[in-house]
Amino acid sequence: MYDIALPEGNEEELAKKYLENGIKNVVFAYFIRDKNDLEKFLLSNLFRYSGLNIFYLAIVDSKRDLLKLILDLFYSEKYYNDLVFIKFNRNKSNVLNKYFYNGIYLKEIISDDRSIIKNLNIKSLYKIKRNKQSVLLSLKDSLENPYAFKYLIEVMQKKDVMFLFGSFASDKSEVPNKFSIKSFYKVFGIKYRIKVIDDFLFYQIKRTRIAKNKLYFMDGYYIVKMPYEDCSEY
Repeated sequence: MYDIALPEGNEEELAKKYLENGIKNVVFAYFIRDKNDLEKFLLSNLFRYSGLNIFYLAIVDSKRDLLKLILDLFYSEKYYNDLVFIKFNRNKSNVLNKYFYNGIYLKEIISDDRSIIKNLNIKSLYKIKRNKQSVLLSLKDSLENPYAFKYLIEVMQKKDVMFLFGSFASDKSEVPNKFSIKSFYKVFGIKYRIKVIDDFLFYQIKRTRIAKNKLYFMDGYYIVKMPYEDCSEY
């Protein structure tokens, strides 16, 4: 079982609370808006806490150099992030044709009275599924419009599209325990078993780590067929 947190300089406080609550797999998410923010993922800047498995998620929210930022985060051995997501809106729909990231972060869901989602269509969901990527959802965001989030989750499950769901806790009072996480799944009608989503999280982490590890390209013992094998991005 895992959760996703959104630290605000209080990593140690959050880590201590997660350990108290019995959650040992924690993803720390950070918004990346320009190249200066990439320094968060330098090895010397990474936060560690005994007893926790901490992973690092970059959510790229940039109007300029978007592709350059996600390329660096996905391929560069210099940065030790485990996941790369893009804050999505319809103006960025062209990025769904790319492979070198793990999925999209959907902060809000725009829908009408007929439960039609306007900012993420079925065609986009199929691209995410084809690329073996996922949709990242936040409990904090979902509380603004829970019915729209629940409807999107229902659609994604019907279309067999994977998603990752976390509390996005920024304060220790928001850190969930195992029972809270199970209740999230029940309230939002998530039918995927927790283990299935956990396994998909680690599959995405492995994708990023393979992309960063040049030995997978150079070592004669490895012949790896990559998910972005056509290299069309170059």
